[in-house]
Amino acid sequence: MPLDGAGSPEFYHTAGSWGCQPPATYWANLMPHTGNGMSAFVPWYWTNINFREYIQTSLTSPLVVGETYKVGFWLTNGFSTIHPFGVNHIGVAFSMAPLVQFLANQIVYTRRSNCPA
Repeated sequence: MPLDGAGSPEFYHTAGSWGCQPPATYWANLMPHTGNGMSAFVPWYWTNINFREYIQTSLTSPLVVGETYKVGFWLTNGFSTIHPFGVNHIGVAFSMAPLVQFLANQIVYTRRSNCPA
């Protein structure tokens, strides 16, 4: 689901070409943890500390109140000489309506609950 912003997360695939084929992507040198594809995004940018990119998708079915769900993902900085910085806080948000990003600024979202790690 696209965002109304300037952020543009990338999708890389082992069958891709040019800078979109791991391990030598345009931004970093890395491989998917499993499978053939992976996403890349900028959660923080050192020359513009307000710049953000997000990865967003729709669920295949609604969440059910009272059910337990597990969210998991693999995260790495890869090896990059272009962006040699990382972050130490990554979050996940669930919303009934699409989240809106203005330009490339942080999405304004109010946390509704604390989930165990």
